Amino acid sequence: MLTATRSKPLLPRKTKQLDLALLFTVVNLRGCLNSTPFFYAIKNGKGVHLTTVIATGVSVTLFTMGLSGFMKRIGDILYQVYAWLILIPVGILLTVLTGWMIVLVAVIWNPKVASRYFAANWGKLIIWLTPVWVTIEGAENADPKRTYVVVCNHQSQYDIFLVYGWLKLDLKWVIKAELRKVPGVGIGCEKAGHIFVDRGNPEQTRKAVNEALERVGDGVGILFFAEGTRSKDGRLKTFKKGAFRLATSQKLPILPVTIIGTNGVLRPGSAMIRPGKVRMVIHPPIEVDGEDAQDVRQLMDETRRVIASALPQNLR
Repeated sequence: MLTATRSKPLLPRKTKQLDLALLFTVVNLRGCLNSTPFFYAIKNGKGVHLTTVIATGVSVTLFTMGLSGFMKRIGDILYQVYAWLILIPVGILLTVLTGWMIVLVAVIWNPKVASRYFAANWGKLIIWLTPVWVTIEGAENADPKRTYVVVCNHQSQYDIFLVYGWLKLDLKWVIKAELRKVPGVGIGCEKAGHIFVDRGNPEQTRKAVNEALERVGDGVGILFFAEGTRSKDGRLKTFKKGAFRLATSQKLPILPVTIIGTNGVLRPGSAMIRPGKVRMVIHPPIEVDGEDAQDVRQLMDETRRVIASALPQNLR
């Protein structure tokens, strides 16, 4: 059995009773009061040795870390109960009701009102219910009197709620013509003013876009997630050319938008939603001049560079 030496304490005997109580409490919780000889001084009122202070500090740190991890796990479990019992059912209900309200208002009143106000509030409600804290930079760059091809990076399904809720434009999607035949979806998208195109027929695409722009007027954002799919790790992927061909053929400015943080709320391929903080940066528009293949490539590269500039270095 080990025996403690009668070394001179580095801290005086007048150590406060509260400090000693804390030491005893932590040591008892760790189950090692009698397991190490350097606690002998405390038990016999000889003062507190420096080794005791170090050991106790380690114990306090480990205990606090364990408690913090436990509470975090409890918080995650409680949040998932909320997400599956309240957030997701309410989100589905809001989506269905909003879709039908958009169709109804578009038919009897105005498609722009239906899309801009109902869709925007739908996006904000789901963001707030999650909850997600949103920071917007460069909102003044989106002029509601101009029409843009809006190009965003794509990290999560929550990108859609964020863009609809906080980009103050009448957003339209370019949709495959085949979806017009889907019951409910086809008529809803048509009445909301979204653009159906035959991707194998450039002339039909140009005509459909022209007709849509004449129908809805100014303040429109034709929305593209230029990567074509969500990035699984948040890194910016290679861009597709569709948005840039449309911009050059229609002489529409590109409005680059960078989305940061939504993959922390809902990762691609995951059903686990978490609250979080996101940021959306609306960059100054890029004006379009030429329309040949080289111009399309240059426009695509410049837009990607601008969007990447607001991402963390490891995601560019």
